[in-house]
Amino acid sequence: MPIRWRLFRHPSFQTATSTTRYNRTVTIDPGVYCGGISILNNSVVTFRPGIYFVKDGKFFVYSNTKVQGDGVGFYLTGNNATLHFTSNTRIDFTAPSTGALAGILFFEDRSAPVERLHYFDSNSITRETGSMYLSRGIFSTDSNSTIAANSAFTNVIARKVWIKSNASLTLNADYGATTVPNVAVYYEGVEAVWLVK
Repeated sequence: MPIRWRLFRHPSFQTATSTTRYNRTVTIDPGVYCGGISILNNSVVTFRPGIYFVKDGKFFVYSNTKVQGDGVGFYLTGNNATLHFTSNTRIDFTAPSTGALAGILFFEDRSAPVERLHYFDSNSITRETGSMYLSRGIFSTDSNSTIAANSAFTNVIARKVWIKSNASLTLNADYGATTVPNVAVYYEGVEAVWLVK
């Protein structure tokens, strides 16, 4: 089973965060975002390091926005917990180097319905360093999207991957260029190899 050891390092829930919609320049903290996270048009949002639980709603980034954060992991759980990055958004994330989601940028709960769509339709998702674990869902990119070209490395683990129109997905493998661990060979600091069914 892929990333099998994560079963024993499930992050714990915290008190829900009241604000989940942002339409300005702001820095936000890790926590539980009930109803999802919405970054509205023309916003700039910086995520402080830590785990963000996106619960019962989408992580939705609207047009002409910028979201960024180093050492961040997003745990998608509950109803309608999907990713939706629209056109003309700038996405710049790196996964945590340590902790419960070390090496994992996006983790979809294993109890999620099969084949939920996760949209990566921005033309400027230049840095997504880490692994996207969407084992139940569909990773979809469309139009003129450019995904992860400036990342040290990117792994996509999904039930299906759709790359449509003129979209491009770059899967770099420069693991030595970052402290973010590659989950395929990382187990509490010990190298290992996991078989993926």
